[in-house]
Amino acid sequence: MNNITTSYVSHYLLEDPAPLHEEMNKDMLHKIFDALAKKYPGQVSSFDITATSSWIIYNIDSELTSKEIQVPYLLTETMARNKAKEFIDGIFRMQRMKWYLEKKLPQILPGEDARVDYLETLAVPDDNNESIAQWLCRYQVSLKGLKEITKTNVIDAFQSLSNEESDTLTDEEPTETVVDETSPHDDTFNKVADGYTKTTTSYLSVLGSLIEVRLNMMGQIIAFSSRWRPMKSAFKKEVLNKYVAPPEDDHHHDEKEEEPVVALVYQLDGEDSFHNTINPYYMTIHGHHSSFQPASGSSFSINITIDNIAAHTKLTAFCDGGSGNFSYSWYGFNMEELDDLDTIVFSPLKNSVTINNSSNNKDYIISEISFLSGTHQIRLYVRDNISGIIRQKQYTAYGSLNTNVTGNEKIPVLEEEPPKDQPPPKPPNA
Repeated sequence: MNNITTSYVSHYLLEDPAPLHEEMNKDMLHKIFDALAKKYPGQVSSFDITATSSWIIYNIDSELTSKEIQVPYLLTETMARNKAKEFIDGIFRMQRMKWYLEKKLPQILPGEDARVDYLETLAVPDDNNESIAQWLCRYQVSLKGLKEITKTNVIDAFQSLSNEESDTLTDEEPTETVVDETSPHDDTFNKVADGYTKTTTSYLSVLGSLIEVRLNMMGQIIAFSSRWRPMKSAFKKEVLNKYVAPPEDDHHHDEKEEEPVVALVYQLDGEDSFHNTINPYYMTIHGHHSSFQPASGSSFSINITIDNIAAHTKLTAFCDGGSGNFSYSWYGFNMEELDDLDTIVFSPLKNSVTINNSSNNKDYIISEISFLSGTHQIRLYVRDNISGIIRQKQYTAYGSLNTNVTGNEKIPVLEEEPPKDQPPPKPPNA
């Protein structure tokens, strides 16, 4: 028996968040949530969408802040979970309706090639911590990400499968895939000239995604939040990288500590992080430490090192993974020169240096930038010029305490009139 398995992972392109921020669309979405939540007359609600990441926050304010028990205990955990699911299902049905599509309103929850998985239901106590005042249901997004194709040249090889799986083999090409939402993967069997191929498509969790539905004890939806962004379909499929264990760190672990846990996941960056794609990574958890490494040829992660040299501090940015052909765009501000925390602006930093390096027969580009004394908040955008994937990293850099300045140090230069909102590098063409 000779089985050959090839594994592929997908990259997903995110939608332009701009339509979500159009006032007309925001007003329409606010009214839609009022209707879905069955807001009573006299109740005041709020609706907001974060500028960079397009996270949605909807609250019925009076109900959300009140944790006083004004009615008997009416809602059980199971009832709360069922009502939250009805609300989620209502959003899915609404965004597929003809009128919704004709108005070109943005998709709130992920659709094709994605699903929303239930995580947990939490009880929110009242102000005296004596009774349950609210229920909080949490969900996470998963995407169809891993496709494993196993080919065997011996038809009898499938006799080792369970009877249930063996019965699904037919002479038709291809067979229809049946999606089971309770299963982590879908299987398809195809008959070829010299045997069979088995294709398994698995869902991968999107780390950083979170959808929450909050209910009061009367069963009314009083809050909804979504750490998600409208998404297009997969735009790239690549061969899965072989996992390589990260090097041992300098931390001392208990001899009884469990073995590292490795998971293949998608990574969704934080609220203020610009990103145009969702990419696969290996996540390794060892004790209280975690690390990520690219799971495909296009995935990459950003690293920044800091060196205090003489009177200046040098930051060096480099990437793990990707094509090696990177463009770096530095932004920042000196935290010690801030007069008003409400007017923080990340201004473009000039005088960065691009360096071409080579390692393990691969060429790659790194970037360096230096500054004098002071604590700087740095925001770095990195674009892979081959794949078009853009990632962002934010970093706090503490400047050198050495004040022996010679005047020859190369330091960042701020533009004279920096724009209020700096557009990041352009995303790849959809």
